[in-house]
Amino acid sequence: MGAGHGPHRRHLVRHARGGPPARPVPGAPWTARAGPAAGAAVTARAAGSVRDVLRHALIRVRLPSGAGHGRPPASGRTAERRPGHIGRITGGRRNRVGVPPFLGDNPRVRTRPVRPQELPLLQEIERAAGRLFAGIGMPSVAEDEPLPLGRLERYREAGLAWVAVDSADAPVAYLVAEPVDGALHVEQVTVHPGHARRGIGRALLEHLERHAAAGGVPALTLTTFAEVPWNAPYYSRLGFAVLPEDEWGPELREVRGREAAHGLDAWPRVAMRKAVTAGAAPDDDGRLADAVRLREAGERQEARRRLPALAAEFPGDARIAYQTAWAHDVLGLEAQAVPFYERAVSLPGLPEQDRRGALLGLGSTYRVLGRRADAVRTLRQGVEEFPDDGGLRAFLALALHDAGEHREATALLLRLLAATSADPGVRAHRRAIEFYAADLDATV
Repeated sequence: MGAGHGPHRRHLVRHARGGPPARPVPGAPWTARAGPAAGAAVTARAAGSVRDVLRHALIRVRLPSGAGHGRPPASGRTAERRPGHIGRITGGRRNRVGVPPFLGDNPRVRTRPVRPQELPLLQEIERAAGRLFAGIGMPSVAEDEPLPLGRLERYREAGLAWVAVDSADAPVAYLVAEPVDGALHVEQVTVHPGHARRGIGRALLEHLERHAAAGGVPALTLTTFAEVPWNAPYYSRLGFAVLPEDEWGPELREVRGREAAHGLDAWPRVAMRKAVTAGAAPDDDGRLADAVRLREAGERQEARRRLPALAAEFPGDARIAYQTAWAHDVLGLEAQAVPFYERAVSLPGLPEQDRRGALLGLGSTYRVLGRRADAVRTLRQGVEEFPDDGGLRAFLALALHDAGEHREATALLLRLLAATSADPGVRAHRRAIEFYAADLDATV
């Protein structure tokens, strides 16, 4: 930040993600519950109840906001589907429906350097995103003016200003950065609210990370509000960690001092850092984006032909592994999908939403292939990591049913139904359903 310029009040606070994330669906998370041994009659009764409850759950239950990975349903339909694993039987084999869009480092996001004539558009993006802060009791942040055009121009001239653009090549988000204590410091990253929750902000940050890696820069830093949901908690999910004050360099300390003088410390703020690694977010020269576009255009075989080569070239890229798994899975090539799913969940760096989909996809594929123990193990892992995820709990119940654990499957589905169903009859008897889920043999 240049000498003589006061800090921007919204300094790195407006990665707008459409407001605070939706609250998880209420209800206790799944916990392991081993039922007593049951006789044949009880087992048969439980198996039947699993089918009945599951039928109701799959029709009635709405997954938490943002949880679904299925492709948009056909016109007029409202079903929410998870990645490629709600099966239907046709001609004696299991087909896959419900395709996951790419939800991590979105390959449909195109980034490029900002152009001089676009700088006023960056200010408009900033103003639109700032309005979110008025709704959470931070009106002075919402009302603050964007970065001046002259300052934006200096970032552009330094080659440290980028935009994400829509299909018409119009900016919908931007990022500007500057060197601070040998790191690249994110001065501002902002996404227009109308384009939030599409992986655009993360794509810009990953573009900056690639730029840093190419230049031998060891880390990215930023300062942000600690308690705003789309600030520090969001950056934590992207791999940034809070940097203790005793580890601040002199330039970062100066940045924080100017922020405090500007009144930003009226709300808790933190400095954060992310180490840049040579293998992080490799640049695939747009080939992943090309494969995704082929798939979306219905050229699934061609997409599958390209993706394995890309996965071989970038074996440490979890996002490519996930997309390669999907490309096989959607064509019914479950056995070929498995090693790519396994790679995706074993590697670091897979975004949370994609990791949910990869765990569900792998567990469901194991189940389709008859690998029941692996299916239960993987879906349990998914539920333990994401206890609010209704789709993972539903597919865990399916896997438990296949493995003969009918009581646990029934109890799990009853809890899921009670917690998430909007059906008036279910809601009226929610407490009773939860009670019987804890003790399937109770008759009181």
